[in-house]
Amino acid sequence: LQMLNLLEGVNLAALGHNSPAYLHRIAETVKLAFSDRDAYYGDPRFVNIPVAGLLSKAYAEARRALVGARAWPDMPPAGDPYGLTAERRRDLERSLRAGIDLGAAPRHEIEIRGRVEQLVVRAFASARELPVLQHGTAKRAARVAAE
Repeated sequence: LQMLNLLEGVNLAALGHNSPAYLHRIAETVKLAFSDRDAYYGDPRFVNIPVAGLLSKAYAEARRALVGARAWPDMPPAGDPYGLTAERRRDLERSLRAGIDLGAAPRHEIEIRGRVEQLVVRAFASARELPVLQHGTAKRAARVAAE
């Protein structure tokens, strides 16, 4: 649905089926949606997903403006569906230290720090305890940390 919102108002037929301009528009639209997916989508039991913002027409219009004549060399930055702006502030830094209480097991620390676009997660838990960390970026980073 988010990708369709991003394509709304774009005359794909005028670009010509499978033309370079057509494929560029589709690829960049998918990249914008995947960037938001990586930042905001997750299991709703653990993550507050800003569905209304992600699917709003105003947000899609702001994000659509990021598709230019040249492709993003990497993934584009995630947008801000809370403020309905095309990009989150790049200079925003977040730091979080949280403990995970595993019942009878001793308390394990998890540290999440880094740029909003690229979180670095250092998890101190055994492989048996990793399912506790399974949502969002923490899941992928915890798997790498355990290797």
